[in-house]
Amino acid sequence: PKVIILIVTCLDDLIGTDHEALKEDLTARFPGIVFQSSHMNPIKTDTTEPPAQAIQRDIYRTIATDFDNRGIDPNSVAHDECLNLLGVYEHLPQSCELHKIAPLRHVDEYAEFSAFTQMAASRYSLLLAPLGTLAAKELEQDFGIPYLYLPVSYDLEVIGEAYASLATVLGYENGFDFSEEKNRALRAIQEAKAALGDMPILVDSSATYHPFGLAKALLSYGFHVVRVEAEFVLAEEQPAIDWISTHFPDVECFRPDSYRAVLFDHRLPESLAIGIQSAYMASSKYIVDLFADLQMFGYDGVCRLMQLMIEAIAQPRDLKKLIDEYGLVV
Repeated sequence: PKVIILIVTCLDDLIGTDHEALKEDLTARFPGIVFQSSHMNPIKTDTTEPPAQAIQRDIYRTIATDFDNRGIDPNSVAHDECLNLLGVYEHLPQSCELHKIAPLRHVDEYAEFSAFTQMAASRYSLLLAPLGTLAAKELEQDFGIPYLYLPVSYDLEVIGEAYASLATVLGYENGFDFSEEKNRALRAIQEAKAALGDMPILVDSSATYHPFGLAKALLSYGFHVVRVEAEFVLAEEQPAIDWISTHFPDVECFRPDSYRAVLFDHRLPESLAIGIQSAYMASSKYIVDLFADLQMFGYDGVCRLMQLMIEAIAQPRDLKKLIDEYGLVV
C-alpha cells in the first residue's frame, strides 16, 4: 500500500495512545509508505477540530507527509490553473458551469495516491462545504494554496455574488458570463412551480448545510415552504432566518433530534420533503433524494434541484427503502 490511515474512536483517546511515536516507528520500519492517524471522536464535535472536519484534513495531510518522506520541498511545487474542490463528498457533474472556469480537482476522481497528490499543485481551493475548512487551511499552510469559501446556495442572487467573488480572486476583471446558465435556472424554477402548485414543502439539514438558506430561496421563488427542520444551524444562516421570520412568520421550525420528536405530532403525508429527516418526521409521500448538497453547485445546482422536485411528486418514494439505502439509523 502507498498509504495507511489508522482511524480510531474516542476510546483510544481515553487510553492515550501516542500516535506520533507509532507513526515514527512505522515509517522507519516501512519506508515509502505514508502513515497517518485520525480520530473519530464525537466528544470533540463542539471544539475547533470536530471529527468530520479533522478526518478530511488528515486525508489531505498525507500529501505533505509523502513530500516529506521523499525529501521534496513543498515550496518547489509549480502551481497550475486547476481548482481544488473541498468539503464535498462527490465531484461536481460536467453539467455544472464551474467546469467552464478551470479544470477542477476532487479526491473522488483519483484511483491512485500519486495522482491524488497533484492537488498540491492547484492554484486555488474552493471550499464548498464547512466540513472542508481544516483541509483548506492545511493545503494553504503546506503548499501556499489560498482558498475561498463558496458554500452551495440555491439563491440566484447569492450564486451571482459568489461568482463575482471568484472572478475577483482569480483575476477575471470582466467576471464570468453565465447569463445563459442563469436563464436556464429561471426556466427550471418556473417549470417546477407549475408542477408543484401549492404543494407544502419541507426542508431539512440532511439535504443541505443551509436549510434556512434553501427555504428562503424557495419562498422567494413562490414555493409553499411550510417547515424547516435542522439539528444544527450555522451562524451564517442568521440572515436567512431573519428574512423568513419577517416575511413568512408562519413557517414552522423544528429540531428532529428534540426529545419531543418521538411524539410524531406534526405528520404531513401530503407534502414534498427535501431531505430524509423531514420526510421521516412528517411521513411525507414525496421525497427529494438529496443528501449534503451532493453534486450541487451554482445555477446547475438550481436546475438539478428543480428536476429532483418534479421527479419526486411524479413518483412517491418508499421511505424505509430510502433510509436503508442511505445506511441511516433512526
